[in-house]
Amino acid sequence: MDYEEVIGTIGGCGLYQKLMLSLLFASTIMDGLQVGSMVFIVPDLDYRCAIPGYDNDTYKIQSEIHKELINEYILKSEDEGEVVYNKCLIYSNTTENGNRTTQKCSSWVYDKTNTHTSITSQGDCELSILRPYS
Repeated sequence: MDYEEVIGTIGGCGLYQKLMLSLLFASTIMDGLQVGSMVFIVPDLDYRCAIPGYDNDTYKIQSEIHKELINEYILKSEDEGEVVYNKCLIYSNTTENGNRTTQKCSSWVYDKTNTHTSITSQGDCELSILRPYS
């Protein structure tokens, strides 16, 4: 007996099967809409690595000393003429000879100008690959 014969024997796609598919579709359509809306409603926060041992660190520069610490510990790059701080790596030593090693960040600070916390502030570097899909 092949597949077509079995389906024919049990009655094919009847009213009950159509009703079950309709209920299944109706119950899952809202989940899909909610997941799809994340692309439009989740903010993309600016953040950088936190300075180790500096408990009062914030994203915004607080003073000249804070600015010096950021420049000493956080890797910088330039993007279209603007200084951008690295979001995933930090200098692990601060030697004067310029031979510095890097390590992954263990904590981050966020720009909380417009928001306080969001799903993107929970996902840092380990989950950054998933951000386009959220």
